[in-house]
Amino acid sequence: MSKYKLGDKSKGICSTCEEVVSTTFTHRDVPLDDESATVPGILAGVCDQCDTVVSIPGQSTPEIKRVMDQART
Repeated sequence: MSKYKLGDKSKGICSTCEEVVSTTFTHRDVPLDDESATVPGILAGVCDQCDTVVSIPGQSTPEIKRVMDQART
């Protein structure tokens, strides 16, 4: 698994633009799907056209899990 870093470029399918777009990895606050909490400052791939979070690399998973565990308690 490759590690992404701030500013790296990639491509992904943007749910807002509804097409394959160029993305840039940056730090973002990302809400959990159930909106029970927000994961602050994780690395995420963001659409270069509309600024929507398109992807989250595996290296951000431990922080997401930590926030999810806290939200359950």
